[in-house]
Amino acid sequence: MFTAQLGSRNAAFHLAQHAHDLGFCETCLLHRYLLVHPAEKILLPQPPKIGGDYPDDVLFINAAEHYQPGKRQNTLLQEHINKIVETYQHRKEEDRYSQVVSLDEIEKEHDFNLNISRYVSTAEPEEEVDLVSVHKHLSDLQTQISSAAATHNRYLKELGITPLPLGFEKATD
Repeated sequence: MFTAQLGSRNAAFHLAQHAHDLGFCETCLLHRYLLVHPAEKILLPQPPKIGGDYPDDVLFINAAEHYQPGKRQNTLLQEHINKIVETYQHRKEEDRYSQVVSLDEIEKEHDFNLNISRYVSTAEPEEEVDLVSVHKHLSDLQTQISSAAATHNRYLKELGITPLPLGFEKATD
């Protein structure tokens, strides 16, 4: 089984035009389906492996971010089609793009839910924060602030103005 999530109906139609690259003879049926149904997701049968056995897994491809933006309509470029076809033919897994999932996992862990986002997340990983360096940077800033406040208060004293309370103590390491 092949699942693709595409950014537009036009993108899916362009992919259908290249269905022969995927090894499908029934291109007309695929064209007809894409013209009638929204093409956010496409489920296509996985061709048998060598020896005639069908695989016991599903290849999920999330191509929703792979298109050329347009004013009225997005376009699926040849490079995008080639990537989808190559990923399908070689059953390649790629972070944030494609994932091969066993039927057992789909059944037991996801209750047969074929929502692509369950298997192929497009979320950007959060940047890790180095707390030691952040702490040192904040400590250095606090030292600079204390020094500047002391200098400022010295000038206020010279002018006969009550110095400002500093309001914080220097952090100890």
